[in-house]
Amino acid sequence: MIKLSERQSLGGIAILAGREEELIELVRFAKATKVPLLLLKSSDFLQDLRSFVQSQRITRGYCLGFPEKITLESIRLFEDGIWNFHFGALPTYAGPDPLFWILKNGEKTVTLVCHRMDENWDAGCLLKQVVVPIFPGENYGMLGARLSQKTAEMIDSMLSDTTLSEKAIKLSPNPKPTRRPRLDDLLIDWENQSSDQIENLVNACNPSYGGARSTFGSAQIHILEVSPAMVRDTALFGPGSIVHATPEDGLFVLCSDYKYLKINILKTPECILSGSKLAALGLKKGTKLGKTTHLAKNSILIS
Repeated sequence: MIKLSERQSLGGIAILAGREEELIELVRFAKATKVPLLLLKSSDFLQDLRSFVQSQRITRGYCLGFPEKITLESIRLFEDGIWNFHFGALPTYAGPDPLFWILKNGEKTVTLVCHRMDENWDAGCLLKQVVVPIFPGENYGMLGARLSQKTAEMIDSMLSDTTLSEKAIKLSPNPKPTRRPRLDDLLIDWENQSSDQIENLVNACNPSYGGARSTFGSAQIHILEVSPAMVRDTALFGPGSIVHATPEDGLFVLCSDYKYLKINILKTPECILSGSKLAALGLKKGTKLGKTTHLAKNSILIS
């Protein structure tokens, strides 16, 4: 947005009403730069968007992370269409949250795509794309921040390119776009997932999904950060077992491929703490971490 503002190419910012707190930095930017801010009603925003586009004489829309389907009628309000920035190769990673699946799948790179939208999800005409390496251990939040910076650089270069439309390539819609992750996708399966798969899942869940889910005893935990580890002289434990736990060293867990992960940061219902802190509070070697199960909802608590 700063790049567009510096070039005096930003005529307004539109967000869904109710997301002001989530997008507080964007709201503050609009106020500081005196860029008009439009709050769209989720149910039907076509008329409000039409009035705004006409009054501000806007000819092109830039879309980044808008959570709802943009209709063809809305796209046609803009003379030059709406350009969407998507964090994933198209059509392979079409869908509402490609970064989760890219990290969970252990991809080594992510493709930042800009395309002119049409009526299909994440389709239309490809305008520009760039392949960005994923750093080892990089989580969802860190990667998303880097891609946002790359998006600003991409916009800056595209504003100077007068041949984009001539080079545009028609994208094929993905008949089965990736879906938004469900609870089952966030669960660690110590018995069947390898250490790499668990680390990938943990990175994909931090911070947007509050960490990958697991249990010890009856306690629910969300694991936010792990790292590969070496452990010597461990007894014969099963996958998911804490094989070493001290306040000095932290917590080390055995995975199904008989490799180890150190639990660096986790969250309980009460607090966020380090593995070392949990060991200091009494979590012992031999404790078994498990997979969260769905319990029957046969009661109610009124508080």
